[in-house]
Amino acid sequence: MAEGITTNDYVLISNSNKHIQNICIEVFNSLGINFYRRNKNDIAYNSILLSNLLKRFGHISFDKKIPNFIYDLSNEQLSFLLRGLFDGDGWVETNSVLLLSASKELINDVKNLLLRFKITSRITTKKIIRTYYKLNISGKQNLIRFQKSISFTISYKKEKLSKTIKKNSNTNVDLLPNSSDFIKNIRKKHNLYQQDIAQIIGCNRSYISMIENNKRHPSKEKMLKLAKWLINNDPSNYILLNLLNFNFKKIVKIQKIKNEHDHVYDLSIKDNENFMAGYGNIFVHNTFTMAHTIQQVQHPTLVMAHNKTLASQLYSEFKGFFPNNRVEYFVSYYDYYQPESYIPSRDLYIEKDADINPKIEQMRLSATASLLSRKDVIVVASVSAIYSAGNPKDYKKLSFEINKHAQISRNEIIEHLINMQYERNDLALQQGRFRVKGDVIDIVPAYSDNIIRIELFGDEIEKIKELNKVTGDVIDEFSYFYLFPAKHFVIPEEKRDYAIESIKQELEETLSNLDMIESHRLKQRTLYDIEMIEETGFCKGIENYSRHFDRRKPGDKPFCLLDYFPPDFLMFIDESHRTIPQIHGMHRGDYSRKKSLIEYGFRLPSAFDNRPLTFHEFSKYMNNVIFVSATPGDYELEISDQVVEQIIRPTGLVDPEVEVHPIKGQIQDLIKKINHTIKNRNRVLVTTITKRLAEELSNYLSDHGIKTRYLHAEIDTLERSEIIRQLRLGEFDVLVGINLLREGLDIPEIGFIGILDADKEGFLRDHRSLIQIIGRAARNSTAKVTLYADRITDSMQKALDETMRRRNTQIAFNKKHNIIPQTIIKPVQEKTIEIKDIKHIPPSDIPKIIVDLEVEMKNASDVLDFERAIFLRDKIKQLRLRIKNKK
Repeated sequence: MAEGITTNDYVLISNSNKHIQNICIEVFNSLGINFYRRNKNDIAYNSILLSNLLKRFGHISFDKKIPNFIYDLSNEQLSFLLRGLFDGDGWVETNSVLLLSASKELINDVKNLLLRFKITSRITTKKIIRTYYKLNISGKQNLIRFQKSISFTISYKKEKLSKTIKKNSNTNVDLLPNSSDFIKNIRKKHNLYQQDIAQIIGCNRSYISMIENNKRHPSKEKMLKLAKWLINNDPSNYILLNLLNFNFKKIVKIQKIKNEHDHVYDLSIKDNENFMAGYGNIFVHNTFTMAHTIQQVQHPTLVMAHNKTLASQLYSEFKGFFPNNRVEYFVSYYDYYQPESYIPSRDLYIEKDADINPKIEQMRLSATASLLSRKDVIVVASVSAIYSAGNPKDYKKLSFEINKHAQISRNEIIEHLINMQYERNDLALQQGRFRVKGDVIDIVPAYSDNIIRIELFGDEIEKIKELNKVTGDVIDEFSYFYLFPAKHFVIPEEKRDYAIESIKQELEETLSNLDMIESHRLKQRTLYDIEMIEETGFCKGIENYSRHFDRRKPGDKPFCLLDYFPPDFLMFIDESHRTIPQIHGMHRGDYSRKKSLIEYGFRLPSAFDNRPLTFHEFSKYMNNVIFVSATPGDYELEISDQVVEQIIRPTGLVDPEVEVHPIKGQIQDLIKKINHTIKNRNRVLVTTITKRLAEELSNYLSDHGIKTRYLHAEIDTLERSEIIRQLRLGEFDVLVGINLLREGLDIPEIGFIGILDADKEGFLRDHRSLIQIIGRAARNSTAKVTLYADRITDSMQKALDETMRRRNTQIAFNKKHNIIPQTIIKPVQEKTIEIKDIKHIPPSDIPKIIVDLEVEMKNASDVLDFERAIFLRDKIKQLRLRIKNKK
């Protein structure tokens, strides 16, 4: 890309730098490629195979580009590629790293790739006989990121970069335009002179004068200093920090396709209008439509999904759409949950038992912290969003503002942290803990992976640093840090005293209405909880007393995630035909369970008020809402002011062909179609209506040599996404499931879907469910769907008719505009989690998997990765035990 020219049968590398020449020679020798020198600067080699590969990067200087497959590389691989490019055509000058190329496309591609490393750059042109394009990386933070992630291999360039970073002060690469009136209004309101503003932000008076005359624009760093000064004088100005951190980026260019029908490609909101996107089978542009709407509206956004699998997929896609903004994930943090309950007929009390996933708990806390500190926030949530989550005012009130040079003693900081539910542990530092060593306090925020280090000099905060938790390297240094509590349910001391008295009063009123045994039980438990709250500020099940801490009246709605959003937030309800009924039913189920607990003296009546929102309460938050569904329910259609149907897809994809096959001989037909699909390098989904049939079918297919896995509800939330990732990579070919292979599952590699027992009318086989399952095949231009049934039910007929209607519309449009359907190309995410569950693996596959794992375990041990070796050893034990139990 930097120094090469390709022809049909040879490649020429031209560079006078000996270091680059030696690297080329070393690579040619290692690959066994014969090369020769044309002169002292040029090295040529003959290789048709390599020439054909490198042609994808362009032939000569002005048509160089980054081919599509490069975007699928990991960050580590990409850094090697960019390092070589900057070695060849890059250099360091004054306060910048520069790259020069005759190819505008290449420079644009590199600019985009640098964003993967959070490096921003700008492009200018330079005329040297012809036009050249220059990419400029400036600003200290950008240069530090470049040095850390890419850098150079050429020693003099590397040394010059280090020297530049050491002397480089903040260059104005992040400017805020149109600030003159803002500065003037601040001076007028607070009776300040230009000199006063200059002292606050650390500059000369002439600099302020130039800003007010629109001759200069201030940097975000300087405006943040002014914002903090204003906040110190008036805390209500805290919103200024949100505004300065608010910066949604444009994500993708929208190209409209000329269309005479009532089909649209993107949506926008006008005023506070409810409208519904859907009834068309929305594929990738379903999520893209949401992303584009968010980018246009520029409001904090909640995206609600009806299950964790869909929420996880949406979270991943929005992270890709908005790499420079806060995309958060808020779902139930229980891997296992047994709610507290009492069965009177058996006199059986079941204590609450739960296994909390610490990673998801961290992500939940990160979501609320982001909502209270920034405005560019998108939260992807399940219906967990309507459950009680603590008072946002208390959560914010107990937050700790840490300022450099602030006068505060070490003991005061420790007391602050303990009140915020942080635990002191000088040995094992993890989320929600802190340690103290002399005048150094290390904190791991409950919502972060890195360490925040506070260094004191006497009673003054000398430094605030962010450290890598593993290596201890300094990532950043702050003059200001805002720390949020370690738990959502936190209680200010003044509220604690009031709440304890209120709980005691309710206890006294309730005891007189209970029998002796129930009265004793309730008194003993409540007094124990009160004592724990008094001593530690927390107790097990403290959320059941939330009404007292929030000073709410009986029946008042609880605080939940929705209360952390500003009033004008934007809400998407994805797959609304499933999510809306789910929200409807949450409150009733919670009430019926708690009723017996309260009647038999296990809980105070105020436990009723620790609950999810009723649908009526939830609907009050629906000010700016978009329902998204291919099969909307009656409620959405009834309240929506506008219905937008999306049928025509920019890729030209059409709904799949659907056929009905009799149940007799269905397994033989299924295997035949699976083998045909695998031969075409595609994947298969098979959906059943019972868990037992899904397990037996997985085992049967595996026994017939088909690599199969079974997706079931007991698999952890994050592990489900990993199983789907493995399916896309081809580690297995068939995924069997029940109710998890429907809404939102976006797998372009799916070439065939088999729907067993399609004629069994019910929740899993109504017309909406069938349309949703069929829609999973609408990402691949060759995909097909088979319904296995002996009769065509009303639901099947509706699904077949609707699919055919869409398909005919799409085919007619493609024919008219000469569009050839194209399968979606979607990169596979990098691995983020290990799958601990083994139930999804058929027994016949286990012996082979054990052999592979043993090899992997030995390799891990050889490279001294003992933690992974132990994990693999334990997994092998689990698999062997499963084989033994089957026998």
